[in-house]
Amino acid sequence: MNRKANASARRPSLNVVIAALGLVSTIALAQNDASVRAGANALLAIDQHRATVIERIVSQWGDSIAPSGAPADRAQLRTLLAALRADDLLAASLAGTADGVRDVLDTAHVSPATKGGGQTKALGETADDVAYTPVTPCRLVETRGTFAAVYQGGGAFTGGQIRTYTLQGGNGVCLAQLPVGLNPSAVQLQVFGIPINSAANGDIEILPQGSTFGTTATEVYVGNVAFNTVSTVAKVNLANNQIAVQVRGGGANVAMDVVGYFKRPSNYGATNITAPGATVGGGENNQALAEDSVVAGGGANAATELYSAVSGGDHNIASGASSTVAGGQSNLASGAFTTVAGGVNNVASGTASFAAGVAAVASESGMFVWADSAGPTFNPTTFRAAGQSTDTFNVRATGIGGVLFVTGVNPTTGAPTSVCFAQNLSGWTCTSDRNVKRNLRPVDGEAVLAKVVAMPVYHWQPKDGPTRDVEHLGPMAQDFMAAFGLGDNDKAIGFQDADGVALAAIQGLHQLMQQKDAEITGLKRELEAIKAKLGM
Repeated sequence: MNRKANASARRPSLNVVIAALGLVSTIALAQNDASVRAGANALLAIDQHRATVIERIVSQWGDSIAPSGAPADRAQLRTLLAALRADDLLAASLAGTADGVRDVLDTAHVSPATKGGGQTKALGETADDVAYTPVTPCRLVETRGTFAAVYQGGGAFTGGQIRTYTLQGGNGVCLAQLPVGLNPSAVQLQVFGIPINSAANGDIEILPQGSTFGTTATEVYVGNVAFNTVSTVAKVNLANNQIAVQVRGGGANVAMDVVGYFKRPSNYGATNITAPGATVGGGENNQALAEDSVVAGGGANAATELYSAVSGGDHNIASGASSTVAGGQSNLASGAFTTVAGGVNNVASGTASFAAGVAAVASESGMFVWADSAGPTFNPTTFRAAGQSTDTFNVRATGIGGVLFVTGVNPTTGAPTSVCFAQNLSGWTCTSDRNVKRNLRPVDGEAVLAKVVAMPVYHWQPKDGPTRDVEHLGPMAQDFMAAFGLGDNDKAIGFQDADGVALAAIQGLHQLMQQKDAEITGLKRELEAIKAKLGM
């Protein structure tokens, strides 16, 4: 049996503890409603002192839980605990062991977001993510009229009666807790059902105004218990900021205290979270629509596939599995494991491809494409033969500086000491500065020429790869190393070494040609002298 199964098996014992505490509280409070108002009820006390309870749990069990991988650290544990419903938070505080806390987290009812099953994180509005804010408890409803309340008096509910309440301060009560314009998505309530007589049993249901009653029960009240109480989250009709309460059965007075509310943060625009594990960090009109997807911020961004992510910017879409758009505007990462690093109008659609800059398109697997701000869409597949763009590195850099690679810097100043760059139609230019070289020695050109002459040169084709049928001409690195000892291995030939050998051999050939020219000039003189003697 896995740990979650064990947690479920052990959970009834925690519920027994909660039920026992609730029963003791109910009996103790039955004689004195003032003590109820003072917060003696266990669940109300949890909400009143939520931050203190959380810190006690974190300080006691945080270090034990963190290494196990349950939450990653204390901050994450605080976040998980803060999201718990009051009864689950009470259970966590009574767990007694780190495993017990883990069990509660595994099976808990999370207030602002469900733990899975495809439900949305938001309460009351599927297009909004919400945050919980605790408040100093204040009385919203008091049908007996014995305590000050926003809605004071009105008498007991009769069986089946429905009353509607606007979530707004009034009558001198809840003015700070429920100010005009707050419009929460849901409220955390402590509900008291006070039977009209010992035979009056029934239940109370609280729903958004306009909902159909009769399918659930928020609280069951028992006639011979003077004060029945429960902590609950009540969703709100967002159109009119109202909830509705129905009392069924024998009839009861109702008192309701507001202890907190759920509301979209003020720095959020419209968001949409429709999958377990999905997160929208902020911004406006962002959507995290797939399991474990993330949109960190920005505007009009969407992460629509498993593990996809958009970090920011606007109008970006990560629609491939494990795809990422880091920012920018109007970028699309549609292939699996793709990345768009930023810029505008870039597309990474090939598996594990990368695109960045302006209008770069990586449409085949393993492509790296970066495009400068000049020109139209840069899609290397349009000017390469079919199949020659997979697993390639592609850059468009049309500025006067072209493409630059720096391979060495001054350790003190950081100034480049070794660079290679390519400009329009100029080929590669690499550093060959005397000031960065040492141990300069003259070269015997004739000796180099002799080695070039002796070194084998072959026609050859690659053994592997997409160009295996292409014909080439040149020496082998092993022969080049044996002849000249240049470079740091016998598996490659550096262009600068090949160029140097060619130039030295040309100089050696020139020296030989000068010698031959001198010999020919001498022979011509001798011939002319012989002709002169012969009268020719």
